[in-house]
Amino acid sequence: MVRDKAPILVTDPQSDPRVNTDLVAIAKPDVYVAAPVYIWQTPVALVHADAPSESGDVGTEDRDLLGLFAEGLGSIMERNIVLDRMQSLSAAAREHVQQIYSLTGFLTDDMDLSDYTPNTLAAKEESVVNDVAEQLTQRERQVLTLMTSGKTNAQIAERLFVSEGTVKSHVRHIMQKLDASNRTDAVARYRLSKVIPPPRYKH
Repeated sequence: MVRDKAPILVTDPQSDPRVNTDLVAIAKPDVYVAAPVYIWQTPVALVHADAPSESGDVGTEDRDLLGLFAEGLGSIMERNIVLDRMQSLSAAAREHVQQIYSLTGFLTDDMDLSDYTPNTLAAKEESVVNDVAEQLTQRERQVLTLMTSGKTNAQIAERLFVSEGTVKSHVRHIMQKLDASNRTDAVARYRLSKVIPPPRYKH
């Protein structure tokens, strides 16, 4: 039955040496039919059917019907396994997405992922850039960028070929425009605004 992947009709189970003796001892059938259940070409179960003598014994039609039932049962089991795996993958994917957006600071209770496509994110960042650009002069932006890289006033002055006093004046204006309480606060506000990452200067 398993080798041929086909249902069988056993007409003399009491004396047939190939039958399952435990099954025959319990059911005590005069005739029975059986069919293997396969999941992706692997046998996983056996379905069995017989009938009391007063209702008539099972025959070839019952064998074929049981074979169809076993085939359908195997297909249903395959489908349920696939659905279970798909649900697990979907749940894992949703969890990963939530973790990613949580780590990047975009996650909210009413999060709409359509707001975080590459195009919309670029537009949001460009808007922030424009807002900061409107507040600061070109020289102030240069000073702020160098501040974020850890440069001191003296180093900024040397880099921009201006006096240290001029740099201090620019820093003071930057803090006023960004409503920053100190130099560190100004740098933090600059970085959190996601304008552009601090450039790397070669020494």
